[in-house]
Amino acid sequence: MKAKTYFLQARSAERDLRRLEAVREHYIELGSKITSHWGHTPPNSSSNGSKVETAVLGIVEAEKGIEGEYERYMKIVLEAERVISAVPQSRFRQILTLHYIVGLSLADTGDKLGYKDRNSIYRAHGWALAEAQKILDRKEGR
Repeated sequence: MKAKTYFLQARSAERDLRRLEAVREHYIELGSKITSHWGHTPPNSSSNGSKVETAVLGIVEAEKGIEGEYERYMKIVLEAERVISAVPQSRFRQILTLHYIVGLSLADTGDKLGYKDRNSIYRAHGWALAEAQKILDRKEGR
């Protein structure tokens, strides 16, 4: 697997986790809106009952999904951090960490690390990926 693809898995896993958290928040908000009207609704009302049931089931499903995605995300990030920590150059480790683990853009990563122009950070990023690729290749037995 290419180093860039390998590290982008962490970003993808984080997006999946955030998406599920947004779904959970949607159902919590829905449940809050519904329950604020319960005082004015007869207890046997099927219309609010099904909305409440939908909200509760949505929250439960989202929680299950979040738990699984969180475990997947942590596994991916921890493995990516192990690879990054094996990169010999400190500056390359910083670039990979800020860009792939923290999620900064390359421009912001360059600014944070004091690169004067965009081309410099893009070149350094390429070199950092090349170093990480060597580690991944050794790990995969190539």
